[in-house]
Amino acid sequence: MVAYGLPDLASVRADSAEQRAAIGRLLEGIIAIFEPRLRNVRATLVDAGNNKDRSVKFRVEARLRIDPAPDVVFDTVLELTGGRSTVQRGQP
Repeated sequence: MVAYGLPDLASVRADSAEQRAAIGRLLEGIIAIFEPRLRNVRATLVDAGNNKDRSVKFRVEARLRIDPAPDVVFDTVLELTGGRSTVQRGQP
């Protein structure tokens, strides 16, 4: 079986902080599997307030597997109903 990327998140609930943190752990695992250039990956939930738009905002922090190993930061928004994602370079 071959798999790439995120599973379908349209039916995933993200109402509570625990549910949203579970999505963060899912992201960390997927990045660890599919992006071998990164290590020490951490996806941290960014509180979005009322979250009526069914989106989840994360800050993904990691270290590149090169020497010297710079830190990288990506601000990520996952739209759960449409399955779209936005990734922008963040400030460390």
